[in-house]
Amino acid sequence: MFAEYNARFQKRLQGVFGRVDAGSRYFDAYQRLSLNAASFAAAKALMVERLLNQARQEANPVKRDMLTKNILSAYNGRYLQNEEHALQARARSAKQWLAMNDPANRRLFPNLQWIKSRSVTPYEPHRAFWGRIWAKDDPFWDAHQPGDHWGCRCDWQETSDPVTDNAIIYKPSAAKGLQGNPAKTGKAFSEDASYFQALDAGGNWRVHTIITPFLRDIILKEWTPANVPANKGLSVENSNFASGSILINRNSIRSSFAHTNDDMLRVLLPALSKAQYRYRGWSPTDEGKHLDADYFIYYEITLGNKTYYANVKASNNYNREVLYCILDRLPDKINKNQPPNISNYKK
Repeated sequence: MFAEYNARFQKRLQGVFGRVDAGSRYFDAYQRLSLNAASFAAAKALMVERLLNQARQEANPVKRDMLTKNILSAYNGRYLQNEEHALQARARSAKQWLAMNDPANRRLFPNLQWIKSRSVTPYEPHRAFWGRIWAKDDPFWDAHQPGDHWGCRCDWQETSDPVTDNAIIYKPSAAKGLQGNPAKTGKAFSEDASYFQALDAGGNWRVHTIITPFLRDIILKEWTPANVPANKGLSVENSNFASGSILINRNSIRSSFAHTNDDMLRVLLPALSKAQYRYRGWSPTDEGKHLDADYFIYYEITLGNKTYYANVKASNNYNREVLYCILDRLPDKINKNQPPNISNYKK
């Protein structure tokens, strides 16, 4: 069931964002929302599986069949449709927020106006927001956005009109499962969503296990063939590299998956060519291991608010620096001085 749920959720996201390349203002948000949607799909699949297993315990075959039918009808019918619509609305709000908060747009249009719902049956508590204006940096937008209630079809627009007096209006909380500004949290579905809350002690690990093949496929079957040529690899140049550039080949991708959390790699690998690097040091290889490397070099990578480390081989096979894997922390002991004989490794 995960595959079906996730395919439908990812299709909704793609419909909102289209193609999103590394370096785009939408790249980080799209990747995080995609991962959140996959996690939600996995948690939903676990919930439905548990309910179906309970239904199978019913001794009466007529009641058992009716219970099974009702579960599938609800979770694969109206619930799924509502979840798709909510995801699409939240993704649209996230994309709009990022565009509207571009520095140039903020100078021209410092405020946002809440626009009347297009729904025949609008969410009534939002009626108090219609036509009202808040500054873009007002904390109001952290807790309230179009799409923060199931079925909400409100909208917003940039404006240079002055902020309205919003002191006394009633501000309803966002719906359970749709909390927070998705552009900031990276989550269309918040942690208080019923599927996440229903996970047992091992549930989070089961969610990770379910989504891992999806995460690997994105990199190994889609991104890698399109961006890392099989024969010559991908060369990334940066003045902070000891030799001026590193090579990322397909062995680099496979080795990274063997050493690093898959969730992180899905975001990180496509961004490597545009990342910021800082030299941190080098270390010798373990005796008898990595015979193709004279030593390892380490570079700090900053992506968004997170820090990672590229473990790079000074490769005697390629006579250049070659990415070995991505780490979430540096080894305990490294040499901070410049690596030896670095002039031997050329671009």
